[in-house]
Amino acid sequence: MPVAQKFICKGEPLVLSGDHSGMNWLWWSTGDSVLSVTVKPMLNTTYTFYGRDLAGCLDSAQVTVVVSPCLEAGAPVPQNVFMIYPNPSTGKITICNAVGDLSIYSSSGQLMHHITMGNNAETKDLDLSPGVYYARCRSEVLKVVIASR
Repeated sequence: MPVAQKFICKGEPLVLSGDHSGMNWLWWSTGDSVLSVTVKPMLNTTYTFYGRDLAGCLDSAQVTVVVSPCLEAGAPVPQNVFMIYPNPSTGKITICNAVGDLSIYSSSGQLMHHITMGNNAETKDLDLSPGVYYARCRSEVLKVVIASR
């Protein structure tokens, strides 16, 4: 069974919906028996929801919520920490300390960009619609807000 991914900052709530592709979902691994459930995990967590399809067959699906500490505005940034600025931005961002593969995901977990980074800071125009995105490099995830173009 493929596992979907969602990205949030630590402490943010996320609504998971069990209403998918003609399935009538019955319950979650959280113990809730509702179509959608609000979760607020502090660590990466995989949730499973179970139910019956229209033919009455049992099925399940999983979603992994990836939790990032996400630096607050104005917080001091230690040296050699993966960072993106300005944030919010118009889509043109500078990426620092992101050696290796950098992936940009939509808030629904869809891969939007994949960039191989070197040792130097790089400026990129993401050419994305306004919204919330998540940048992942190594095990770090940052929330990126595109305010307008």
